[in-house]
This record gives sequence, structure tokens and C-alpha cells, in this order.
Amino acid sequence: KYPYVIRDLCLKIPEESVYVEVEQKILQFILSQNFIVDIYPMDFYKKDKEKFITFRLKIRSETKTLTDEEVNVLIKDLLNELNKDGICLREK
Repeated sequence: KYPYVIRDLCLKIPEESVYVEVEQKILQFILSQNFIVDIYPMDFYKKDKEKFITFRLKIRSETKTLTDEEVNVLIKDLLNELNKDGICLREK
């Protein structure tokens, strides 16, 4: 068994979005890339008409130890996919 790489993502989601839908989109995308992932909700925040969810992702491969670069590319591709549904990283 290979080690997990942990990434926390704070996402700004559309007001009408539901947590489970966002979680499923993340799960389906990462699994489609042949990685294993555990997803944990870390925080939920709503301000005015904006909603934010922080997820902790534990990502690993069944075949090798992942490099930071591989995980960074995966997260970038995931964010591009989520962006199609109006979901983006929270701006600081």
C-alpha cells in the first residue's frame, strides 16, 4: 500500500449547490483519473449569498508513491473540471 498525499481545498460554490453534489463531483473526477481518494468535510461557511466548503482530500495510487507534481496536476485538472459548474478556489 502506498502513502496518501493530503490536500485541503477551500471551494467557493454556487448558492444553490449542495455539499453531496460537490463531494460526488470531486470523488468521480479523482477516481476517473485512477487514483484512490478519501474526502472529509473540514469546514462550511456562508456569507451573504456566497458559500464555501473546505475539503480534506487524502489521495493515493495503487501502483506507486505519488509525487507532489502529480498531485498538483491532478488538483489543477480537478479545479478546471469543477469550474465548469461554477465552483472555484476561495480567493484570499
